Amino acid sequence: MSKNQVKTTRPLLAGIIFLIIFALFSACSNQNADSSPNHLKVGLAEQGVLNTLDPARAGTTAPITIVLHMYDRLIDIGADGSLIPSLSTTWHASADLLTWEFVLRENATFQGIDNAKVTAADVKFSIERALRIPGLGRTLLGGLLEGADTFMSGKSETIEGITISKNKIIFQLTKPFAFLPDRLAITLFSIVPAHTPDETKNAPPGSGPYQLTEWDRTTYRVTLKKNSDHFIVSPDSPESIEFYIFEDTAAAVQELKAGTIQWLEGSASALDLLQNQAKDRLIVNPVIGLDYKLVAFNMAKGRFSESDANTLSKALNYAVDRKKIAELFKGSVPVFGPLPVGPWKEKGYHFDESKTKALVEKLPPEKRTFHLLVEPGSENRRLAEVLAQQWEAAGINVTLEQGQSNFFPRLTSGDYEAALTYFGPLLPTAEQYFWPFREASIPIPNVMGYVSEQFKAADSDLVTSQSKQVQDQAIEKALDVIIEDASMVWLLHPPRCTATSTDLKVDRLASLPKFWTCKGSN
Repeated sequence: MSKNQVKTTRPLLAGIIFLIIFALFSACSNQNADSSPNHLKVGLAEQGVLNTLDPARAGTTAPITIVLHMYDRLIDIGADGSLIPSLSTTWHASADLLTWEFVLRENATFQGIDNAKVTAADVKFSIERALRIPGLGRTLLGGLLEGADTFMSGKSETIEGITISKNKIIFQLTKPFAFLPDRLAITLFSIVPAHTPDETKNAPPGSGPYQLTEWDRTTYRVTLKKNSDHFIVSPDSPESIEFYIFEDTAAAVQELKAGTIQWLEGSASALDLLQNQAKDRLIVNPVIGLDYKLVAFNMAKGRFSESDANTLSKALNYAVDRKKIAELFKGSVPVFGPLPVGPWKEKGYHFDESKTKALVEKLPPEKRTFHLLVEPGSENRRLAEVLAQQWEAAGINVTLEQGQSNFFPRLTSGDYEAALTYFGPLLPTAEQYFWPFREASIPIPNVMGYVSEQFKAADSDLVTSQSKQVQDQAIEKALDVIIEDASMVWLLHPPRCTATSTDLKVDRLASLPKFWTCKGSN
């Protein structure tokens, strides 16, 4: 095994189809609220239902945000997007990237349990538990770890590809993979005590910077207290944090204005509400996260040949005036291609009437029209109507079909011609943004039926090298292939918001707030 430590400064290129995962925000305090930042009251509006605080089951933003504060992972992510130590102080990979070794911190303990030191056995158990429970954990590590498939099918009690030796955890992979630390940084792989039941109504004990003291399931309120001896908290970290979960954004805004909560993290609807009122009392900022809106083409749909679908998709990309759309959807940011962050964020398609016209003229009249299945929601419906107007001006007619509760089943089964939806990776790396173009992507399949040997080769180069130069070259090659194939129309990052009446600020992990870094005054 190489003794060269894997670089922990690889930037996460700030931005599944999954749950996505994640909403975006900043910190605040209201003049009528408790004036001390030591007791922070946070509102999470339209961030999903608080149905669990089990890290292996948390799949929407509200529980994930709280889980982030209660548990540690082997790896954390710094304010600058770099991978940094957490429960693991160092990590190494073999030259072939098949074996990874993590050295465990010696002074970590589980909160609420006397003398409960976090051990390598707890780490092994937690990873296996996350893969035993059906969910995204299986997607992220199931195909990578030796023996994971046998374990998940119930034919083995442990994963042979995870072994422990004193304070070390060793992972044996089925194939070379350079992004194992990135995946282990995800909250699904938070560490809990060994022998924690798979089914539990309560939150398992954690070793994180905060400990659960109250969870009121009736009022959807969670209270955490600081673990002062935790290795990541500081004297400036809030002594306690109260989370208020709101299904209705208007109610959350009223509570912020009334001073019940000090800090609001909200959706686009909160942004609209807050920008139209109390401007002299609140600081309202749009924040951009990882997810983006797109139109996916079903490359396997019979009415279009691959050539026609590619020509139409390129024409649609050039016909979209993304900057004008961003002005209509205040706070949004244009997305031009597959990797909308870092040095590649401008690489893709930009509004060009002449190129649109040339492409449209190549299409027979009957191929200048298509059906667009629209994901439910007023924001999506409005976006679809604006797109239809821009495409009609370019000589392309679209029939809009508003999706219902069967939208995602139709999408994943291929029962669509084109679909307006979203994609949101778990972390803003090129490896994760390339997810929907992979032939075997799970749990949401490659809904476009996109297959490219050239892309697969470039993607393989990316994930099997630790060299930044090699990775950057692989990213460029993969982007060139995807953009030329044009199986998508890339649109915009939707707006989210933070609202505050003070100068309090907070660092973020990808799109999640890390409240223990709260800085500022009231």
